[in-house]
Amino acid sequence: MTLNVVSLPATTTIDLNKAFTMQGMFDTVYGSLPNDPKYTVTGISFEFLGMSCKSSGVFDTYADIKEAISRLYNYCMKSYLEPIWKLLNALLKALEAVVGSLLNVDLSLPVLNLTVSDLFSDDLYEKLIVSVTNLYNTAIDDLKHLLNLLGIPFQPFSGVDSPPVDIPTICKNILVSLWGSLIQKIKSILDAIKLGLTAYDYITEQPSPPFTWSTIWNSAVNAILEEVLFLFETGGPTVQEILDALIAACKAALNKTVVTAEDLINYVKNFRLPIIGKPFDWLFPLNPHVDFPWKDINQLLADMKLFIANFLAGILAEFIKAIDAILSLFGLSLAIPVLRISYSVCATINEGQ
Repeated sequence: MTLNVVSLPATTTIDLNKAFTMQGMFDTVYGSLPNDPKYTVTGISFEFLGMSCKSSGVFDTYADIKEAISRLYNYCMKSYLEPIWKLLNALLKALEAVVGSLLNVDLSLPVLNLTVSDLFSDDLYEKLIVSVTNLYNTAIDDLKHLLNLLGIPFQPFSGVDSPPVDIPTICKNILVSLWGSLIQKIKSILDAIKLGLTAYDYITEQPSPPFTWSTIWNSAVNAILEEVLFLFETGGPTVQEILDALIAACKAALNKTVVTAEDLINYVKNFRLPIIGKPFDWLFPLNPHVDFPWKDINQLLADMKLFIANFLAGILAEFIKAIDAILSLFGLSLAIPVLRISYSVCATINEGQ
């Protein structure tokens, strides 16, 4: 089906210094859609993320808007983590200027010759679409190997062998999984900074604990990071590990040896992960208009991985607040932005209006 779709300009503001959630963003955007008999809303688009209004194919306005919000949430993650990444690197370099080399930061990501700078670019999703489409069509085994490295299941839960379905799902899973790779690099930087502060105390002849800079750092680690350090070391559970945990919990709850996508959707509201708790913030029903359990599960798995990355980023931001004295020592501070987002509401013009 092809429609004549127009774009209506809109804006929203997101203060990343405050808690932000996918459901909260969705409620804000969905609740502000135009209530005008002239228009029938078909979706939303974020042009700065390479998204445009869809004019053909299957239209599921509610689900399409949720998927667009998930892309926006990923952008917010980028905007939230980038200043944290830069700040920790700046602190590491400031220490190295005094104590010498501590860590040669590897800026490469594990797949597709990507680097950390790619992770902070606005067009990474478009790059992934090109690369994954090429691999899907010409080197499927290489694609499966890539996904295995990131802990992403290749086959969609539906079992549907369809490039228009598979490729966007695969790209989104890669996109959200790369945050785990960044979290692991941040853990390496944290370890190097800890070592550097110990050397800095020795070189600058700091007094005995509890007044040393390394003691302040260790106290902050013990108070804020200690229980989740294993998540920083692994980058959090992979999409495959989340799916395996969900299936296992669902089987145990239903006393079944095999579960369906519908079983998982009916159970998932009770799903919890250790330390993290419920790994998503969507309300139920996930889609009150269309019953596609396999589609909901595929979207939800990636959103869970993204939620976990945001969970860890939030803890990291709290840790940085706790070491403010150390940052001030080197003239550093953390500035988290407030985003003003311009987007388009996609709509058709109703006949006779």
